[in-house]
Amino acid sequence: MEKQKIRSYQPPVVEIIEIEVEKGFASSFYPWDNGGNW
Repeated sequence: MEKQKIRSYQPPVVEIIEIEVEKGFASSFYPWDNGGNW
């Protein structure tokens, strides 16, 4: 939930990078989620 708040005021480029980073993070640490929830 906190990450959604942060996203709301981040610039678009940073937001895209964050999404990609979170996908990688989610895949690595939460493989059952496949990054779909992040």
